[in-house]
Amino acid sequence: PHGHPEVHFNNVRVPAANLQPGAPVFTAVTTFGNDRQQRTYGVWTGIDANGRRAALLSRSAASTCHIRWDATAKVGAVTGAYVDPCGAGRWSLDGSVLDGTATKDMEEFRTRRDGDQVVVDITRVLLGACRAEPATGCSREGAPLERAVPKGVLPPDFATN
Repeated sequence: PHGHPEVHFNNVRVPAANLQPGAPVFTAVTTFGNDRQQRTYGVWTGIDANGRRAALLSRSAASTCHIRWDATAKVGAVTGAYVDPCGAGRWSLDGSVLDGTATKDMEEFRTRRDGDQVVVDITRVLLGACRAEPATGCSREGAPLERAVPKGVLPPDFATN
């Protein structure tokens, strides 16, 4: 019996047993607010075939829409991608850009393992790596930029500067 992800004041806890390679788990974080289709933002937590974890903010900085995981999306040789329903952005399981329309990788949260759970720190976010010029609101290669996640609903310009 697997538990359900839990949202706490400053973190999200996902049972490690729920994480299967290529099948990320979504946890809604109501304090982050919603997009214009009233989809609640939150955290996508996934692992790849090598066991590397990635916890990603489900909000596109460019369109402010909730990014969804589409297990059937095909981008080149890759099947399975995060998709911005309001734009053409496509990202891989680890949040890196899969096609040229997204200007940066997805925003990422730090994670740690705590017993049988993966704990995602939702108080701070690492801005996605820059993938286009001119680029703002993104991290340069090898120099990740961190931003505090504001209390309450994410402002429209969050992670754009």
